[in-house]
Amino acid sequence: MRKKQAKKQAANKIQLIAEVEMTGQIIIPVGDAVAVVRQNNRLFFECTRCSNDYGDISIGDPKMNAIMREKSISEVNPWNKYGKADQFVVREYYCPKCGIMISANMQKKDEPLMMDMELSKL
Repeated sequence: MRKKQAKKQAANKIQLIAEVEMTGQIIIPVGDAVAVVRQNNRLFFECTRCSNDYGDISIGDPKMNAIMREKSISEVNPWNKYGKADQFVVREYYCPKCGIMISANMQKKDEPLMMDMELSKL
């Protein structure tokens, strides 16, 4: 039963991407909210909801051109206040055009941006 549900969910995600009018040919979906797209020999990250261009794949990660919101881990779950909440943050990344969340990371406050991916050539 779970396999059928997982297949149906995967098909729905692909259908969501297909319903958005992308500016070029989708090469590969990168999560639910971003895809690598090719147009005129250019490979770039694009929002699957609004077609926002995050930039060429040479930037490594679409988060580089997304809006970031940083919050305490105790805002995510009140139980986190009993841990080392003052040392960690949650960084959420959103499309600057439509606001869909493209990524979220929990990491130490003083750590730089956590790269989820690094694409160079497809």
